[in-house]
Amino acid sequence: PRKIVVHARAVVIACGAVQTPVLLGRHRLGRPSGQLGKNFTCHPNAKVLAVYPQRVDGWKGVSQAGQIRELRDEGILFAENMVSPGALVSQLPFHGAPLWDLMAHYNHMVLSGVLVEDSTTGSVRPGPFGSAVARYDITAHDHERFLRGTRKLAQMHFEMGAERVVLPFSTLHEAREPDDLRKITPLRCPIESLDLFTVHLMGTARMGGRADRSVTDTAGQLWDLPGCYVADASLFPSAVGVNPQLTIMALASRVAERLTLPTSRSKPRVEALSIPR
Repeated sequence: PRKIVVHARAVVIACGAVQTPVLLGRHRLGRPSGQLGKNFTCHPNAKVLAVYPQRVDGWKGVSQAGQIRELRDEGILFAENMVSPGALVSQLPFHGAPLWDLMAHYNHMVLSGVLVEDSTTGSVRPGPFGSAVARYDITAHDHERFLRGTRKLAQMHFEMGAERVVLPFSTLHEAREPDDLRKITPLRCPIESLDLFTVHLMGTARMGGRADRSVTDTAGQLWDLPGCYVADASLFPSAVGVNPQLTIMALASRVAERLTLPTSRSKPRVEALSIPR
């Protein structure tokens, strides 16, 4: 490899809550507090797919145009977010003819989800061959909220006229009528049967006011390397329980504003980078 010397007044790291801590750790940065890679939150989701007798064209219009927040105090949020046929079919618990018959009703579908606010945290650590490994285990409290949220959301779809609802449990694939929702119990749908996903990854390089409890200061600047900033969702000090897009944008704007203001901690740095030929 050959070395390239880069002179920069500031460096911004924005690789996301999974890759940012691994990148920083690889360069021995962000580690004094012991918090790097910890406090991983992900706002776990369980999908609930409803099929209606009439055409609804759930794929048209604005994605995730509506939410239901009646159970917000319990840390439960309902949302819809239709995806393309290819993405949807890869996540359904059916194969062969049953899957083909179901997807023939794609224009009659509404894909919705139960989003549960994190009650615990996970971690991200370096894996083999330069990869990143995330670990996150939901709690018994989360399990109960997923069962309650799924029952409520599926019930809503039936009351709106749905003919069937595909459920997020490996032990209970679907409900054909409202009475089937009584089967959603801890015994019938244990924690290991939950089919979960997420797109909200946060918290592995938390910001804070003390160097012994956080990876960056409140401007997103690393405590142990002035002039190096983090500007992504890994800055979150705790779970937010809602879609984090606006918060991420606000934090990025805050970091950008601090980059324009000279501080006693911000000094130009010269770093040597090894780049393969």
